Amino acid sequence: MRDVAELRQLVVAGESAKRLHKAVWYQNVAFFKGAQYHRWADLANLFIYTQKDPAWRVRRVVNYWRAIALVIASKLTQNRPSWTVVPATLEEDDRQKARLGQYLLDWVWEKNGLQAKLFLAVLWSVITGNGFWQIYWDGKAGADVLEQDLATGKLKNIGPSGDVLVEVLAPFDVGLDPLVDDITRCEWGYRKRWCSAEWVKQTFGVKVSASEAVAGGSGADAAMNRKAYARLLTDPEGAAEFGKRYLNVFDYYDINKGKLFYFTDTRMLGQQDWDGPLPFIHFRALPNLGDLEYSEIGSGGVWGETTMTDGVPLQQQLNKLDSQAEEIKNAIAYPKLLVSRGAKVDMLENVGVPGGLVHWSGTGPTPSPLYMGSLPAWMFQMRRDIKESLQDVCGAHEVSQGEAPGSIQSGVGVQFLAELDATRWGPQARNISEAVREGGRRILGYFKDYAPAAVKLNAIGASGEMEVAAFDAGSLTSTDVRIQEGSTFALSKSLRNSQAIEMWDKGIIKDEREIKRITEFGTLEEAMGNINQDAMRARRENARLKLGQPVRLEDFDVDVAHLENHDEYMKSSTFEKDSTEVQEAFRQHRAAHAARMQQALMAQQQAATQRGIASAGRPEMPMPMPPMMGQQQGGGMMSSAMPAGGPPVPN
Repeated sequence: MRDVAELRQLVVAGESAKRLHKAVWYQNVAFFKGAQYHRWADLANLFIYTQKDPAWRVRRVVNYWRAIALVIASKLTQNRPSWTVVPATLEEDDRQKARLGQYLLDWVWEKNGLQAKLFLAVLWSVITGNGFWQIYWDGKAGADVLEQDLATGKLKNIGPSGDVLVEVLAPFDVGLDPLVDDITRCEWGYRKRWCSAEWVKQTFGVKVSASEAVAGGSGADAAMNRKAYARLLTDPEGAAEFGKRYLNVFDYYDINKGKLFYFTDTRMLGQQDWDGPLPFIHFRALPNLGDLEYSEIGSGGVWGETTMTDGVPLQQQLNKLDSQAEEIKNAIAYPKLLVSRGAKVDMLENVGVPGGLVHWSGTGPTPSPLYMGSLPAWMFQMRRDIKESLQDVCGAHEVSQGEAPGSIQSGVGVQFLAELDATRWGPQARNISEAVREGGRRILGYFKDYAPAAVKLNAIGASGEMEVAAFDAGSLTSTDVRIQEGSTFALSKSLRNSQAIEMWDKGIIKDEREIKRITEFGTLEEAMGNINQDAMRARRENARLKLGQPVRLEDFDVDVAHLENHDEYMKSSTFEKDSTEVQEAFRQHRAAHAARMQQALMAQQQAATQRGIASAGRPEMPMPMPPMMGQQQGGGMMSSAMPAGGPPVPN
């Protein structure tokens, strides 16, 4: 059994193992926030200004570094991931359960706002090389579950249903086993929380005294946290009182022993069994080949790196050049005065004062401005060179920022360059896809293991809600999630549309609905909503036909969508196991759809023929009248699976 002292030593070792990385993280975060004339003092645990400047010194910051980081993070997370739950088998029942699992993932994605959390985690990854999701099951979350008492028949509240929670973590708050090169192989890991004493009491039922909270924290990080919070308050007494209420709480995961420990610096708050890997999903920008210290490559490969670090010196040079240009401009705009030694002119009265008076004694020649030359042309060229180098190093060129290179005028050429620029982020895009895939597997696994019998999906969208309102958590037979690689990456929409139209012109794509889906004509829901509804209606018809219930054709049914879904089921092995009566009902219902679609095609061909005759100068044949509701030809035609004269079956 581990005690608090041993766990604290492990945390201290974990913090020491990422010491070299933290210095880079602090530097990059400072550059993102615009503090680009500061440096991180590791021993003092604070940012210090590089030097004291005279009043005339200019310290300009043109923060291209932050703009590039935002462009990269936006590019990598522009689209929602395209994932698919793989069924356990090819049986229709397992395929339906896999479809329910996919609906569940979409529901969790929307409910937890995971698109915004994906961007934030990837932004941390771009800036520091490491971003994290923590995914866990919270038994105290979710709506209350009502259960009927079999004895009394009354409903009773058995407590919250529980829910999956996803939190974004910065690398400063996570510790990992440094002796491996991948988070999935870590034997231990932990998370640091900066919590109030009230939260500790509410969560763990442990009352933490003010003195213990003051003594809480782990080394210099805790002291830095207290200093940071104290600086937020101008009242020293209020800051001191505020600091007494907060302390560090650690979640330590011991994978080998299968334990999860919650503790502060002074006491154990609780522990529980933990079966599985670390609950952290690691968004790692680039792989790390090992930490270089004292000319040796050692451990630490689990922590990722980022190309943004390589842009720091270039951003510093750009700031320095811009500052020097500003100082030269000021010297030209407000030149010094050329005076004789006996003129007795007070230069401090005239520095930077346009239109001011020059007081002199009248001795010697009249004071005159000492003009300097103009800014050299090479300074502007040097600035452009540094900016281009910064973009080259970080991987965000003009085409990534909505600008076309001056030498490229063709739209196709700009699109081609944009695709080439995107390949720079290919490894990071693959890492994101793998991380999202693992997150989907964890979410399905938690619902399968911990969710109550019935889970309601109230926010899966209009089309999905019509098909599924609730599902049995035990029905999840597969947690295998596949992600289309790079599906979150922002691709060139115009290039994709032109390729789709070319495939349509050549006859490779023949379904206009597929063109609408690819080109995102209007919104995806408007373009595909009716098709999705017809597909779901056809699946509901499959379920009723299996139960021997009558099914009626409606005039608003799209025959193509119904035939596709009926054929899909009739080709499955599940259909072969159905009774002879059920199989015959399926065949008759399918034949009714096929006959109506064939009749519509013949009517279209007849109309086309008549138009051709009319264009040749012959009398045009009268168009046939559309079928009336209830006639054999119309949409009200009954399938032979339904007794004649029977009432319409509600959907």
